[in-house]
Amino acid sequence: MQNLSDITFKNSETISNEFKNRYTHRISKNFIEIDPRFDFQINYVKILTTFDPLTDHIHADSYEIVYMYKGMQYYGIDGEDYYVSSGQFVISPPNVLHNSGFLPEDKSTFYYITINIGCLPDIFLSMPEEAIQMKKEFERISSQKNKVFDISDAEQMEKLFKRLMYLHENECDYRITKIRNVISEIMITTLESVKNIPVNDSNNEDMHDIIEYIDKNIEKNLTVEHLASVKNFSKSAFQEKFKRKIGMPVHEFVMRKKINTALIMLESGIYDKKNIWQKLSFSSEQYFITVFKKYTSMTPSQYLKKFEEEV
Repeated sequence: MQNLSDITFKNSETISNEFKNRYTHRISKNFIEIDPRFDFQINYVKILTTFDPLTDHIHADSYEIVYMYKGMQYYGIDGEDYYVSSGQFVISPPNVLHNSGFLPEDKSTFYYITINIGCLPDIFLSMPEEAIQMKKEFERISSQKNKVFDISDAEQMEKLFKRLMYLHENECDYRITKIRNVISEIMITTLESVKNIPVNDSNNEDMHDIIEYIDKNIEKNLTVEHLASVKNFSKSAFQEKFKRKIGMPVHEFVMRKKINTALIMLESGIYDKKNIWQKLSFSSEQYFITVFKKYTSMTPSQYLKKFEEEV
C-alpha cells in the first residue's frame, strides 16, 4: 500500500532547482527562499519527447495550477480524467491525489504554480478582505467537476511568469513589492478567466454523456461520424464542440481511451496481447502497436515486460 507521506510535498520542503536532459527541461523557483510569507513555487517545464508518466503525488495545503502553452497533457485528479491543451489551465485542489494516469507526459511546454492560498493575506497586505474573497473563489471553482478552463490572455500570463522567474533570480529595488504585484495579477487573471466563460445551459453542450458512451463502448469501432450522431450534431459541429470542451480532437481522445483500456488488459493477464488489437477494434495489429507506442513510448511487449518486472 502506498504511503501518503512519501508522495506528499510541501513548498517549505523543496528548493529551487533546474534540470535538463534530452527528454525534458525543468526549472523550479521557490519564493519561500525570498520571503517565508511567500508560500508558493513557480515552475517551467518543457518536455521534448514522450516522458515517463507523472506519478501519484499530493501538494499539502497547496493548489497546483497548470498553464499549458504548447502541446497537451492528460491529468488524473481525484479519480477524474482531464485533458489540458495549449491555451488552457487546470486546477488541482490541495491535499488531493493527482497524476498522469497510465500515459506518459507528452511533448509540451507549460508553467505550473503550487500555492498555499493561506498566504494570500500576506500578499494582499492592504486589502485582506480581497484575499478572503479570492480564497473562497478558488475553493468554489476547484470543488466543481470541471477543472479545465481557457486562459483569458495567455500571452500576458506568460509574460507574468517570466517576470516572476526574473525577480526570483535578480535583486532589485522594491523586489518584495514587485513579486507581490506579479503573483497577485496571476491569481486575479486566473479567476477572471473562469468568470469570463460564457454561460450555456444547453445539455447538448455537455460532453460528459458522450464520454460515458465512449467508456461503455470502448471495444467498438467508434468513428467521429457515429459519435456525432449519438449527440445529434453534424460531424463538423461535434468536432468543434468536443475539442473546445475536452481540449483535444475526438479521434485522439478515443485512441487514448483505447490505449488506457489496452494497458488494463495487458496488466490483467487475462487477455492474449496478440489479440487485444482485435478486442479493441483496431484495423490491424501493426496500427495498434503504432498507436500504443505513440502514447506510451513503448510497444505492448515492452510495456508488459516492464510491468512484470515491477510487480
